[in-house]
Amino acid sequence: MNRLAVLYAVISLAVIVVPSVVAPAAASPFTGGTDAWTIKGQPTVAPFNGNPTARVNYQNNLNVTISLALVYLVLHNSVGQTVDVKLATVNNLASNTNSTAFVVLYNVPSGTYSATVFATLPSGPAMSLPTVVQVTV
Repeated sequence: MNRLAVLYAVISLAVIVVPSVVAPAAASPFTGGTDAWTIKGQPTVAPFNGNPTARVNYQNNLNVTISLALVYLVLHNSVGQTVDVKLATVNNLASNTNSTAFVVLYNVPSGTYSATVFATLPSGPAMSLPTVVQVTV
């Protein structure tokens, strides 16, 4: 009977304490949506400073300057497996202007890949739709 009383007390305490400890999810203040940035043209891959580099040109469709954005390039092999994730930054992109993200494909084996490219804010919200292109390294 003592064990049952202790178990009941622990469960009762957990029900009372846990909800007050768990933090609520924080809503993002970003309301631009995934059409905030759009890709202009097709991403291309060419040598840059001795490394294959994807060039991705984005247009900022917002009415504000974005001080920092992250551009992801996710490489998939011929069977769809993710083989690498590369990252570039774009700084201080003014409203209704374009900027090019240079995503260095360092240490990627030669070959043809399916690449998914998208932009986010550093806090996580997506600013663009994902775009899938074929890239050859």
